[in-house]
Amino acid sequence: MGYTNYWKQPTDFTDEQWSKVKMEADYVRSWSELPQIKKVCEVEIHKDEIIIYGTCESMHINRYAKTKPDYEGQDITFNFCKTREQVYDLAVWHMLVACAFVKDDFTISRDNHNFTEDTLANVDEIELTPKSLQTDEAVNG
Repeated sequence: MGYTNYWKQPTDFTDEQWSKVKMEADYVRSWSELPQIKKVCEVEIHKDEIIIYGTCESMHINRYAKTKPDYEGQDITFNFCKTREQVYDLAVWHMLVACAFVKDDFTISRDNHNFTEDTLANVDEIELTPKSLQTDEAVNG
């Protein structure tokens, strides 16, 4: 089976949200200059889609939520990417956390972990904001 990341995206990203997600994807893309990452991860940033290619499955984050099911009974908000915990899992998970940070209804989980508001409500002392998503005011006080 392998290790899998999951997310639900019930609504579209706004212009502002998508801009932040694309900035974060550009940051993740810069990791590909590291020799350990270069061989196993490639990030493509398109107008309405971000793709992370890895050694198992590729991850696609779309600006627009899916509106039509592929089959009867499909949960069109549900997405997943199997990574087998390969090195590119770091990039996949980083992008999912960034999406969940900028978009309240974007929920994430992964095998053996479930990150919900209830879980995160008790970790006030941990800084969960990636530096590239913070405003200048938040960074500089």
